[in-house]
Amino acid sequence: MSSVTQQINQAEQEITQIKQQVDSKKAEFEQQQQALIDSINSNESIPDEQKQTLIAGIKKLTSQQFMDEQQQKAEQLKAKVDKVQELSAALQKLSKGGEDIQSAINKIADGQSQLYDGQTKVYNGAVKLADGEKQFNSKFAELNSGIADAHTGAGKLADGQQQIVDGLKKSEQGSAALANGLTQLENGATKLANGSKELTNGSSRLYDGSSKLSDGTSELHSSLADGAKDAKDVKADDKTYSMFSNPTDLKSDKQNNVDKYGVGLAPYILCIGLFAGTLMFSAVYPMKEPSIRPTSGISWFLSKFSVITIVGMLQAAIAVTALLWGLHLNVTSIWHFYIFTMITGVTFFTLILFLTTGLGKVGQYLAFIILLLQIGGSAGTFPKALVPEFFQAINPYLPMTYAIRGFREIISIGDDFGYVWHQAGVLGIFAAIFITLSLIMFYINARKEKHHTEEEAAA
Repeated sequence: MSSVTQQINQAEQEITQIKQQVDSKKAEFEQQQQALIDSINSNESIPDEQKQTLIAGIKKLTSQQFMDEQQQKAEQLKAKVDKVQELSAALQKLSKGGEDIQSAINKIADGQSQLYDGQTKVYNGAVKLADGEKQFNSKFAELNSGIADAHTGAGKLADGQQQIVDGLKKSEQGSAALANGLTQLENGATKLANGSKELTNGSSRLYDGSSKLSDGTSELHSSLADGAKDAKDVKADDKTYSMFSNPTDLKSDKQNNVDKYGVGLAPYILCIGLFAGTLMFSAVYPMKEPSIRPTSGISWFLSKFSVITIVGMLQAAIAVTALLWGLHLNVTSIWHFYIFTMITGVTFFTLILFLTTGLGKVGQYLAFIILLLQIGGSAGTFPKALVPEFFQAINPYLPMTYAIRGFREIISIGDDFGYVWHQAGVLGIFAAIFITLSLIMFYINARKEKHHTEEEAAA
């Protein structure tokens, strides 16, 4: 029994020693692995991406799974040893009962049988442990060899990459130096050629200038001498003095005969008067309310548009007649004056019709604001370049701008009536826009009126 106990203790010691050797080799392997990784990280010649690839390959080469399996086997053997120790404890208890040996013979036989089985298991475990140790040693040797090969390959790869990088840098530097040298050579040759050309031209100009200076000096000297002789022979009188005081006669040619300041302001004042008359008419005449119930939006619009067209043309005719025969304003074309004034008056009326139809009294107030903007922004008193930038910006969008241009051509200039018709066309575009918007507003109001009538009839 004591020999069995000794064998069990010996097997336990051997297993413990094997486990310690495994742990020692595992720690040694981890130290070598970490040293290799640190060596790779400290090598500055290897790019970061290749460092990460090499480290990942080294980690893949490790046999962590094999180490874990060996550790598990060692733990299994340790568990078996624990069972053997439990058996040893049972045997010790059996030895204490030696006084009853005769009565416990069968138990002793059973214990011997169990002891035999335990020894067999311990022996088999020791054999497996020895095989595992051999496999671990062979794999560990392969791992060391792979790590050494990887380290060698990494060093060669780093050296090759560094050589390539150095070669590329030298090639790039050599190319840049060659290109710079060629550029400098070309620039120098160009400068040399230009300098030679300038030197030749300068020499020629210097020679020509010297010759001209010499000729001019001689001519000046002779002219001064001749002038001095002639001056002695001149006898000054009143005609001579008059010639020196007024050597030339000034003749004026007026393109446009505007003899009065009011004539120049007539286009501006006429436009303001037409727009103000339109505002006054909208204040006394219902621009939106129908006299009878309209049948449609178009008929409603036509009933109002026909009135403002007639009034606009009549207002223009009265204004032109008063200017021509009341104030005796001279124009270049009377019939152009009448037609253009009527077009302007109807355009202003269409603007007021749209504003009052869509906004009512608020529209009349906005029309007055527009009149103020046109007074400052239509370039009626001063040229466009002399007014503030705000009025310069809104000048192209004001109907009065084109009306004033047309009136100036008719009243004062009169040499390009095509320009007048162009301004009349722009005013017609403004009128068409306002007519379209007014027609839309009348159509919407007619729909509302019809809906309201249907509701009243239903009620």
